[in-house]
Amino acid sequence: MTYISKKQAAKKVSVREKPILVRLKLIIGAGTASMTPPLGPNLGQYGINSIEFFNDFNTETKELFETGLALRVILWINVMKAFYFELQMPKISNLLKEYYKVECEAAKGGNVYIEKERLLKDCFKIAILLCTFNKAEKQWETIEKKYLRITVLEILGTCRSCKIY
Repeated sequence: MTYISKKQAAKKVSVREKPILVRLKLIIGAGTASMTPPLGPNLGQYGINSIEFFNDFNTETKELFETGLALRVILWINVMKAFYFELQMPKISNLLKEYYKVECEAAKGGNVYIEKERLLKDCFKIAILLCTFNKAEKQWETIEKKYLRITVLEILGTCRSCKIY
């Protein structure tokens, strides 16, 4: 599941007019893209305006995700050095590890025990994020209740496989 903002969709049209030079698959922290290695040199070798990329990426991801969450990004660059990017939905296990970072570090590889109410609330938040990831309106009232319930149960199953109880 990919997400592309209105600004990036407009850029996509102009980038796709010329032949594509390269398609990069990157993992970047939300709101934390900078010129430091390995990202800066990796973009520099293709000659794109990296400062423009960092500004666009950081402003768009700060609105959608918590700062530092690892996001999978597909960056398209054409022969004229124009670019656009698409965000892919983070894996559920990565979202869970981000939500329970402190507890996972304290458990040192063992089972992580979370209060039932907190676990259900966080699974509900993640389910809303999954259900509204590609939608223009980000309101949980617009989601079908049956689909939301199935998504929460799927996330609880992922919690179990990640040893989060």
